[in-house]
Amino acid sequence: MKDSSGGEARITVIGMATNFALFALKLVAGILGKSFALVADAFHSLSDTATDIVVLWSLKVSSRPPDANHRYGHKKIENLAELFIAVAIAAVAIRIAKGSIGGFFSKERHLPSWWVIFPLVVSIVAKEMLYHSTLRVGKKQSSLPVVANAWHHRTDSISSLVILVGILIMELFPSLYFLDAALGVAVAVFIIVLAAKIFLSGLKKLLDTSPPEEFYQAVEDFALGFPDILSVHKLRMRYLGSKIAADMHIQVQPDMSVYNAHKIASRLKHAILERFPSLCEVLIHIEPFSPRE
Repeated sequence: MKDSSGGEARITVIGMATNFALFALKLVAGILGKSFALVADAFHSLSDTATDIVVLWSLKVSSRPPDANHRYGHKKIENLAELFIAVAIAAVAIRIAKGSIGGFFSKERHLPSWWVIFPLVVSIVAKEMLYHSTLRVGKKQSSLPVVANAWHHRTDSISSLVILVGILIMELFPSLYFLDAALGVAVAVFIIVLAAKIFLSGLKKLLDTSPPEEFYQAVEDFALGFPDILSVHKLRMRYLGSKIAADMHIQVQPDMSVYNAHKIASRLKHAILERFPSLCEVLIHIEPFSPRE
């Protein structure tokens, strides 16, 4: 499950355990403190375990070696997990917007017990710690689902913050209740934009969108600077999960033996993989040099 390489599974399991703990804390506090928003947020924390399960599943499947039905491996499972988490984040935004707009038009101003702010503070601190820890592991291991899940933790802390601000406004400035609704809608817009970025990132990789042109140029220039390579063309790249697979055509002297040409291509392949860690595979086709091409 890739855990031996960098702790992606471990940090995800920690996040799942934290979500269960926050569910219990918010549920009990919400019932005793008569805070419907906190009870709803409790079940939101419980539902977050679904994304943790998806991340764990994607880590396990994407680490499998190529097989007869998946000759390029299973890396694109990471991109599917990105899409799922993006939808989950968008659901958080919709929930916040719906609650904020509903609260604005509601004629009832139910005041919960003041001490329910403490479970919310615990939730915000815990989720922010999870966000930073998960993001650090995800970036270190170039794990797209783990990075997306980190942002999910961040949106959860924002969700709890919106509820906290709403309670404080109702307690201290009841006449300014509309500020809570306005803040909630603004936060929902921010989160939906974040969800869209994550969704589009995963979708582009699934559709084999090419890496930036600058990366193409860097790889081509590196190959052209390699000894005995006279030309590089037909360079193509596509994403496999968080990594990139490339194939290219190189040209060598027409009188070079097949053995020596193969040695050059092999050395170039390993040099490219070492120089560009984001590449996971390089396929090189050898041709005799022709000035017309």
